[in-house]
Amino acid sequence: MRDKKVLICVLAVAVGVFGSIGWIVAEREWERRTGERDLAAAVAERDAADPNWRWDKLPAARPALPPDKNGTQLAKDVLADLPGDWSEEPAQKQVLKEVAALPPNAAPPERTLEAVRRLVTQAGPSVAVARKFKDRPTGARDPATFPKPPAADGTDVRDTALTILQLDSLLSDDRGEPDRVAANVLAALNVSRSIGADPFFQYQLLRGRLRGVATAQLERALAVSHLGNSLDQLQVAWAADAEEPLLRYAIVGERAYYSDLTDRLVKGEPVLDEAKQAGAEESAARLASWRQRSAVPGDHATFLNWMGKAAEAARLPAEQQPAAFKGLPEVPQTRDFALSHPRAAAVLARAPKFWESTALMRCAATGIACERFRLARGQWPDALAALCPEFLPSVPLDPFDGQPLKYTKRPDGVTIHAAGPSGDIAFRLWNPDARPKPARSTPAP
Repeated sequence: MRDKKVLICVLAVAVGVFGSIGWIVAEREWERRTGERDLAAAVAERDAADPNWRWDKLPAARPALPPDKNGTQLAKDVLADLPGDWSEEPAQKQVLKEVAALPPNAAPPERTLEAVRRLVTQAGPSVAVARKFKDRPTGARDPATFPKPPAADGTDVRDTALTILQLDSLLSDDRGEPDRVAANVLAALNVSRSIGADPFFQYQLLRGRLRGVATAQLERALAVSHLGNSLDQLQVAWAADAEEPLLRYAIVGERAYYSDLTDRLVKGEPVLDEAKQAGAEESAARLASWRQRSAVPGDHATFLNWMGKAAEAARLPAEQQPAAFKGLPEVPQTRDFALSHPRAAAVLARAPKFWESTALMRCAATGIACERFRLARGQWPDALAALCPEFLPSVPLDPFDGQPLKYTKRPDGVTIHAAGPSGDIAFRLWNPDARPKPARSTPAP
């Protein structure tokens, strides 16, 4: 009798265990099939909206650039012509430190200029190569290098090109060559533009940082050189670049890349090393787990739908984007969303950097218009509205509050600024009497 009871208990436990296993298997199978239906619908929606959204078609849909028009290649050429230890020269670092400590409207002391002359001489032909950026306002990376990111510290060869242009501008201003300074400033902007529509956040963030460096060089150039002959061209360039959809480039590119990565992972392809390069090692490892396999199709569908909404939000004017991004659906932070949650969180965390960059570029373009007004009228405008329409089509809007950019008159000049989340975003201009006296040195041959 006792053996019979034991047998009944064992059978009950076995039925319970196998029943639970069967329930789990059935539940995961239902989850997988539901996810696959959702994924098919999400893919069909993307195909209807843009036949070239997929990773294998995205690079091919962009116009090919010949090497002599590609700023990305030119950045490599700058480094190729440079002495191997030039970028690590202690003298260079010291000079850049001294220049960075100077107010934009202050001329460097002769001791600093002597050190700059030595560095520019050592750079040799790289100076002429860097200055060629003036005529190369775009660029494209070879798709074969995807997803290789910039160097771990956020720098790449373009930083060296910007340094060379900055040093050459210091000497050009000292020699009294404002046209050369203006050409260098435009070249500096084009260094950032050489990243083009690269499909990764790391590169578009780099583009934003580099054009911030170029804008600092512009601010200094306006403070120490007379750029009257080039102001129209510079304003057009800065105003156009301010509206470049850097955030959308990144979202559309990463949507395509991570979708392709997930497809290949599901097929069993070894993609973890590649995912590590792209900064997605953790997500890929979770997706590869057998416990996650049933959730992958639904997670993939959520990812495509969310990134599609984000891409549409990034298509809006910058001043409308913060509200649009705030209204995006929340992706649960659970195991079932190992792809979509971290990618959505990354987009939301990075988006304000792009709006800050847009704000700075709009401030700079407006600042150039103010300088043109001053040269034409002999005084600063009383308000930014006075620039329109002769010097500016309309006053640009602050991406963060949707209001016109702010304008402040100072005792020594004026400031155009926007209210960013990390503090004031500003572009300054100085009164003529607060600027260094024009150089009278003989221009270099």
